[in-house]
Amino acid sequence: MLVITYMKSISECVVINGTCTEEIIACINNFKNTFSSGIDGTPGKLLNLAKGTIAPILAKLFDNSLELGEYPDCMQISQTVPVPKCSSPSIPSHCRPISFLPTVSKMFEKTVYDKASNFLNKNKLMTNIQHGFRNNSSTDLAASDIYESLLENIGKGKSTAAVFLNRSKAFDTVDHKIFLRKLMYYAVIVEVRKSLLLNVTLTNRNHCNEVNSY
Repeated sequence: MLVITYMKSISECVVINGTCTEEIIACINNFKNTFSSGIDGTPGKLLNLAKGTIAPILAKLFDNSLELGEYPDCMQISQTVPVPKCSSPSIPSHCRPISFLPTVSKMFEKTVYDKASNFLNKNKLMTNIQHGFRNNSSTDLAASDIYESLLENIGKGKSTAAVFLNRSKAFDTVDHKIFLRKLMYYAVIVEVRKSLLLNVTLTNRNHCNEVNSY
């Protein structure tokens, strides 16, 4: 298959389920301790205050969701709130849309992301030239790599050309079928139910708008 001809083979797989209380508490600690919330009305501050009690319950719920391959529809509704960019907004362009996902939904996604990311990094499945959306990496390092390549080529008397592309709504262009196929190839998804679950969370998205507190 063309999609996997360049991909590495590995002999182990990631364990997505098996969430522990400590993971949930660590996730809550990383959230902003504010009163803002999504459509569920559960602010991060509330979770932080009750984390000792709620963490083992959420860990169990997350594991059940992964085991059964099911995810509540209400957890996939984002709430879009207009935030004024000027002191007296009168038209829509005077506002910046901010989207809020349910806090518990963000915690679930972060838990799955951490497990999958650790697995990919441990097995060196991520290319070293990818600097975005990775821990201990940044666009500064990307610029440094380009600079070093330019210096090296100049030293060797070579000509260098670069093409910089900025794609609008890049994440919207990701093919979900190819993405899930790659995850299955890398053994990040080892069960059909987990594949169905991730497919649901990728496609079954909805949103609502809040205007004047309605």
